[in-house]
Amino acid sequence: MDAVSEDVSNLRTAGGSPGKYAKGRAQREEIIETAYEVFTERGMTQTSFRAVGEEVGLSHAGLKHYFPTPTALMLEVLERRDQRAISDPNPIPLPQRIMAAAVDNVSMPGILALHSTLLGSAVDPGSTAARSFFVDRYERSRAYLVEELKRSTSLDPAECAQLAALVLAAFDGIQMQWLLDPERVDMAASLSWIARLIESAGSEGSAEGA
Repeated sequence: MDAVSEDVSNLRTAGGSPGKYAKGRAQREEIIETAYEVFTERGMTQTSFRAVGEEVGLSHAGLKHYFPTPTALMLEVLERRDQRAISDPNPIPLPQRIMAAAVDNVSMPGILALHSTLLGSAVDPGSTAARSFFVDRYERSRAYLVEELKRSTSLDPAECAQLAALVLAAFDGIQMQWLLDPERVDMAASLSWIARLIESAGSEGSAEGA
């Protein structure tokens, strides 16, 4: 039995119905989309758990029915950001993808602030939800980058893994510096060096194979 079928079965056992389940799923989706828009437009410091509830017409208690803590909702917002980033049906080469992500990130400081704040809290062993989210996110992101680097460069697997970790570190570090001092830090220009490094590794591979 898949997860959806199991959830429907549990609802029936508890006296629920598939119709109520579908309505609940739709309400949860609306909350995530609304929270994403609110954090993007207002930023983290001007957005509260209660404010998101007001936008979708739910009381604080009603919102907690779907997301028991603000952190649970904020992590779903970050997951939605990641889903949108990888949903392009016509993916461009990795160096250009890095630059596109850098430019896109400049347009959403509120989401970047949310990311950086939760990432900082994830190092606390007591922040189990955030810690689990980012450990899994880094693992998936490294795996994706390693496969892309294997296809586009002459680096061996160990080197691909090291460069993948460097790319992620560069993104998180430059984003934090930009959030703190956007007038002095050019995020896109700084990350362009990572894109150039990858392009250089790919060019070396082409030259060796010629």
